[in-house]
Amino acid sequence: MDKAHVNMRRLKRIPAENGLTFTLETRQEQLKDNLLCNYCGWKEKVEGYDSCKKYQKLKRFGTQGLGVVIRSCNIYQPILTFRPPLGQYEGSFNTFRLGEAWYNRVSPGVICTLYNTVSGEVFGKAQVTETYHGDLGEMCEDHAHNNHLFIGEDEKKSADKMLHAIKQAYGHILDKKGKNPMCSVIYLENLGD
Repeated sequence: MDKAHVNMRRLKRIPAENGLTFTLETRQEQLKDNLLCNYCGWKEKVEGYDSCKKYQKLKRFGTQGLGVVIRSCNIYQPILTFRPPLGQYEGSFNTFRLGEAWYNRVSPGVICTLYNTVSGEVFGKAQVTETYHGDLGEMCEDHAHNNHLFIGEDEKKSADKMLHAIKQAYGHILDKKGKNPMCSVIYLENLGD
């Protein structure tokens, strides 16, 4: 056994449902909601879609007194959140996200769960087909007419409406970022079609 892996200072014995258990995490660390599965669109079964078989198997370990923590996952399904009005999600559409984080999180082929933050319901699954990032104004000019809120509208009008909608939703953040904030544009194909 490697001496580097024999450091026992982090080992703790804490109360559990069935007595005492061993862990490397404090009780506070265990109570945090930072488990990767808690932020995955496949975690639970949603009408019309399967749930993650790996998660279902791991859940059974909990009934045996084991707490499994997932640190990485190759089938993770990001959740894209939306607030009403939801717009059009049939076929192909895009969504705008402030900053570059979503550009770096997803790539073509990734399946995302579409989630309504007001109702708390999943309303679909979609596959990423393209991603872009750049200056918010330029992204609005180039991509707003394909946004789920403005599909079928005039390109110039949709760009102005998109910029207005983003300023309404994120005005306080935009003020901090300056005149030309960056944004990500994610093109998706609805899998329910």
